[in-house]
Amino acid sequence: MFLLTLRGALDDTTLEMETTMTVKDYLMLRRATADDTEFAFRVLKETMREYAVATWGTWWEEESRRETVEQVISGRTEIIELNGSAVGIQLVERTRTHMQLVQLYIAKEFQRRGLGTQLLKRLLVEAEESNLPIRLRVLTVNPAQRLYERLGFVVVEKTPERYFMEWVPNISIREATRADAGQIASLLRSLSHTFTTYADGRGAEAFFARLTESAIAAVLASSDAVYWVAESNSAVVAVAGLRGNERISHLFVEPKYQGLGLARKLWGILRDQALRAGNPGVFTVNSSLVAVPVYQRFGFVVAGAKVEKDGGAYVPMRLERTSANQ
Repeated sequence: MFLLTLRGALDDTTLEMETTMTVKDYLMLRRATADDTEFAFRVLKETMREYAVATWGTWWEEESRRETVEQVISGRTEIIELNGSAVGIQLVERTRTHMQLVQLYIAKEFQRRGLGTQLLKRLLVEAEESNLPIRLRVLTVNPAQRLYERLGFVVVEKTPERYFMEWVPNISIREATRADAGQIASLLRSLSHTFTTYADGRGAEAFFARLTESAIAAVLASSDAVYWVAESNSAVVAVAGLRGNERISHLFVEPKYQGLGLARKLWGILRDQALRAGNPGVFTVNSSLVAVPVYQRFGFVVAGAKVEKDGGAYVPMRLERTSANQ
């Protein structure tokens, strides 16, 4: 259980909240019990039924009730209380790699008071302290997406029905400059073993010559290169580059930052930028052997046999953008 006094910074959401609440109001979470099952289902139904019908043309009453019962019995559901009264439900799954926000529903009569924002901000603090991303999915017809975006969540994947969103702590993404050449070169060299045939790099001298600071600086200065980096506390922790508006030249993430969705974010930026620049939807990459599954998740397919060259090996892959993998 936690206790949260509603005293926020004076942003737009807090200003809206303070028109209906006072600093004496308390927001609290407690573990749901069997007695809360009917309330939990009512909140789920009144907040989500219209969006389910708008998306799929139906609402699965019995299936939704059964799932609610299972979530409550398993101890996963929390009841949101305001001044001792139940006002909503929350369900957060915590794993070693991320926090998954499964449910955050406020009863209709208590909406537009800033409660959801306050609960989300608490989760952001927890995620920041744990250095974990928060992930969620939201129906495309649900206006809650706008709230998530205001708090820093970004869409990392989408389907016709859903947006998959993520918030990553203390990490920013920006376009690379020549000043980043040294850090990018260091990152690439630290991960070069994913390409080289031998761990000590023997036979890969030509490959390593392309990973010096001066070589990377020349690439960044090239007119056909677009590079983006992710950085944490001014340190480059991921890099992605596109050459000729169609070929992925680099897409690497420092190991301790893997699993946060950075590769997908960077790839998405490169892809969208290329499409705006006239790319017809065709992309290629020479993937390291270990990265093939990653690119396959992005929609790439193997386009040829493994190639061994310059003391390393790679697999040519290709993506032709269709409605199924957009």
